Amino acid sequence: MSHRKLVLLSMIAMLAFLAPLTGCDDDDDDVAAPTVQPYVMGIAFGDDMSGPKAVDEDQPEAYVNVAYPPTVPAVSINGSELGMEMEMSIYGGGFGFYGYYAPDAENYANLSIDLGAGHALSEASVEIPDTCSLTSPEFVEMDWGDDITVTWNAAEAADGYLVYYDFDVDIRDADTGEYSYFDYNGSVFIEGTSISFAGADIFPAGFTTEDVNWFDGDVDITPVSGPISAGDALNVTGSCTGMFLGFGTETWVDVDLASAEPLVEKSDDEEPSRVEKAFAALQGLADR
Repeated sequence: MSHRKLVLLSMIAMLAFLAPLTGCDDDDDDVAAPTVQPYVMGIAFGDDMSGPKAVDEDQPEAYVNVAYPPTVPAVSINGSELGMEMEMSIYGGGFGFYGYYAPDAENYANLSIDLGAGHALSEASVEIPDTCSLTSPEFVEMDWGDDITVTWNAAEAADGYLVYYDFDVDIRDADTGEYSYFDYNGSVFIEGTSISFAGADIFPAGFTTEDVNWFDGDVDITPVSGPISAGDALNVTGSCTGMFLGFGTETWVDVDLASAEPLVEKSDDEEPSRVEKAFAALQGLADR
């Protein structure tokens, strides 16, 4: 199993334990064992960045995890059933589902989770946001220690934006020849259309451009609809509770470091997939 899949599984497993518990007392002496309400975390992507199982280029993908269901659920979006993915499952606590769905005429993703007889159908609906365009440069060349601000146009139907940022600096000590690696990364949901990063957070203290062996930076912005703000009610109703979000098309900024000498080129093989970015951000929402 790849490093990325292991990282994703660990994220999902941690989220599973956030599902709410409910219980009741039979009498003063006996207390019924707590029962866990199934907890849903789902994302419907609105673009056609097709994965390995895409049927055609017009089908967007979706990921849904159902933690602690009493039975194996049937999961569908707009009537398109999602297949179970063992590598996306919450081992010992639930099931993961992945697949492609047909967008409806109004650009909504309508989630349905069927737990079988005796359980109310669980549902959620989100409008998929439009894409957003940058109003700041798409390519940025920074001087050492600079701050950076990224701005973009508001996207139709977006409740906010998932911003993922990653700045990597590889330093080589000219005296010892030793290398040091610095990584400033994370993700955040915001409601505005701009975000700033301080140079003091990006660049390690005590060094200059001349010490840099390799630098790479990027800022990704994805329009999002659904319960992303503090105080928003969870939008999955029925036998389950949880969050179902709609993601629009991602846009991004590439960041380089200004230098008199060409920097060593190096690919970032550990760049997380958009699913890993999304679930890492969902963990932050559930932890609030």
